Amino acid sequence: HSTQTSVWHDAHQRSANRLLWLARTNKGVYIKLAQHLAQLDYLLPDQYTHTLRACLDDAPQSTYAHVCETIQQDLGAPPSELFYSFEQTPIASASLAQVHIAYLKKYPTTDSTGGGGGR
Repeated sequence: HSTQTSVWHDAHQRSANRLLWLARTNKGVYIKLAQHLAQLDYLLPDQYTHTLRACLDDAPQSTYAHVCETIQQDLGAPPSELFYSFEQTPIASASLAQVHIAYLKKYPTTDSTGGGGGR
């Protein structure tokens, strides 16, 4: 009986380790899924929930070069043209996004306010 329990324990641990590797390798939605699985302690064996909890506080950060590339693609210009300043190091990151402090340059608008801008 205890040999069978040990076999199941080891199999669950190997699978949990593989899922953690998968989430960290593929990032994004995979980290989000691993975070969700880590909370299912009422449903999943302990090996999964304990192992996948590492994803709760271990969100990956994109490089500044990748952030600049994304801004260029999404907004049509690099950060240096859109912002007075843009902190390269994020102040927070999560499974699907990260947060940077940046100050937007004023830009012309077609309304009567004469421009926008802000943080």
